Amino acid sequence: MSLLARTHSHAALVDLPFFHGWTRDELAALDRVVEWVEFAPGEHLVKQGTAGYELFILLVGEVDVLIDGHCITSLGTGDHVGEVALLDGAPRNASVVARSGVRALLVGSREFHALVDQVPSLDRKLLLSLARRLRQAAPTD
Repeated sequence: MSLLARTHSHAALVDLPFFHGWTRDELAALDRVVEWVEFAPGEHLVKQGTAGYELFILLVGEVDVLIDGHCITSLGTGDHVGEVALLDGAPRNASVVARSGVRALLVGSREFHALVDQVPSLDRKLLLSLARRLRQAAPTD
């Protein structure tokens, strides 16, 4: 993981579906606490079984989500990973590996919890996103 210079602006986020409906003040609050990072292809964003201290919101690129070495899904621009371990405090339930070059926002644990208090739409967006993932992963009869 490489840190990117803070030459980016929260204005670049408004086109991502995850941020639709966020106010300018909410985007500014996010921008104050995030790190802009990038990953090379094949690099781990998170590793299964480790403690989770950060959330990643993917700005550019694709990642594979692996459980016990098996790819269960791929995610891309606008998706997020790492929120489950932040929410429940349990070890990471999957590994996430960059399939391509990835640029992402990194939100640390302390900043994440403060941001949930400041940005009321964040917890709802995460819940809706998790519900969609569960629905997609559920076997169909």
